[in-house]
Amino acid sequence: MQYRPEQKKATLFLAVLAGLAIILLIGAVWLLTLGSIPPVILIGAAAFALLVLVFASYKLYQLKTMVYTLSREGLELTWGMRKVFIPNQNLAWARPVADFNSALPLPTLHLPGLMLGFHEVQGLGKVEYGLTEPLNAVLISGNGKVFAISPKKAADFAAQVTRFQQMGATQNLPAVDATLGQVWSAIWAQKEYRTILLLGLGLCAISLALAMLFSSFYPTVTWVTLETVPSYQLFILPILAFGIWLVDLASGIFVFQQGQVEKALVRWIWIASAAVTALLIAAMLLMI
Repeated sequence: MQYRPEQKKATLFLAVLAGLAIILLIGAVWLLTLGSIPPVILIGAAAFALLVLVFASYKLYQLKTMVYTLSREGLELTWGMRKVFIPNQNLAWARPVADFNSALPLPTLHLPGLMLGFHEVQGLGKVEYGLTEPLNAVLISGNGKVFAISPKKAADFAAQVTRFQQMGATQNLPAVDATLGQVWSAIWAQKEYRTILLLGLGLCAISLALAMLFSSFYPTVTWVTLETVPSYQLFILPILAFGIWLVDLASGIFVFQQGQVEKALVRWIWIASAAVTALLIAAMLLMI
């Protein structure tokens, strides 16, 4: 049985945030072609926009994959790269927050309509949050931890947990506790992946350094359209390079985490971003 949280409020906020980041990014690149604002300011704005866009996109991914799957074997909690499976024998109790005398305290830093992370709660210790509606939350104790989630029908969910506990599991399954940090550690531990990622990032840095160098020595360059343009337009290329590297980084991590495809695909995704950056550097050199 799958239960999902209410998502409208957080979806709207994250969609607006991502939209504003895209507008800022496009605006920074457009202003860069006009030369009315110092390039260093526009590069900073573009970098900030890219980071915000990546942040909003990942949070939206976490939100849209947030699901609580309940069966006789146990409870599986999922949001983004976070995956927890609590076997039936490890599931201690499940109680709606409405049963408690006080409201559930929230993490200090959280987004509107999306509460993730950890927070110390008096009487419960460290609680991990994976919810969107605090007033509709259910507290779960299992695997030696406490989780706060928010299925749409909190009372029905808690009652179903009790029924499955009484019925017992048909088989004993191991507990699972996977995080994005564990996925990243597994990737970084492999020298091949680490080398490819650092190569791609290094090429992005080289493209930025070359853009700064050439814009200092050459007032104009020949653009890809064969037009003569101000040299500060070269900064568009490293912005593009960093953007591609970030997108390919996220794509590779996602594919690696799925574990259902050949791991060689991850390698080629990251090699592709390095190759594209190398082509952008070659194009920059030809413009001089």
